[in-house]
Amino acid sequence: MPNYNLKNVKILVIEQNSLTLEALIALLQGLGVGHVQSASTINGALEILKQGTLDLVISDWSPGIDGILFLDRVRNDTSNPNPFIPVIFLTAYSDNKQIKKAINAGINDFIAKPFSARHIYKRIIKVIEVPHFFIRSGVYFGPCRRHVLIDNYHNENQRRTSYGGAERRLSAIHMEDDSLPYRPTGD
Repeated sequence: MPNYNLKNVKILVIEQNSLTLEALIALLQGLGVGHVQSASTINGALEILKQGTLDLVISDWSPGIDGILFLDRVRNDTSNPNPFIPVIFLTAYSDNKQIKKAINAGINDFIAKPFSARHIYKRIIKVIEVPHFFIRSGVYFGPCRRHVLIDNYHNENQRRTSYGGAERRLSAIHMEDDSLPYRPTGD
């Protein structure tokens, strides 16, 4: 795994549980993230987003934080200066139905709880290394995962073979459900 200097990265963490929030902030600072802001409510997070200086959002998705509502406001509210900001959900909602709901809402990535520093770091690096084009249609606005160019792929038929958990379920959902707004081609 590459070792990035994250001192100039600006991340907003949205988490209603104060202990988890403190742990996430400490974890991100331990990874070298130089600028971490936090909010415990959707409205507080949206106010911070209006400043327009963030690179990434890591948001809880739980009964107290409606991640889908938050994501809809990020992507579609004209007062948000950056509707293209990458958003990663951090959640215990990791069943197929919930993953599909997050995909259809325009999520960039997903981390299932419980999480580790390695999980968080890998997702931050993925956002840096594999940026997605965004698409807007009548019913969807969010990252397109259909055609992703990855420098270390040797040919178009190569497939990643080491993934599990929520990632495996996410890929399986795409392969079996034609109603999704996009389908992966091997990532």
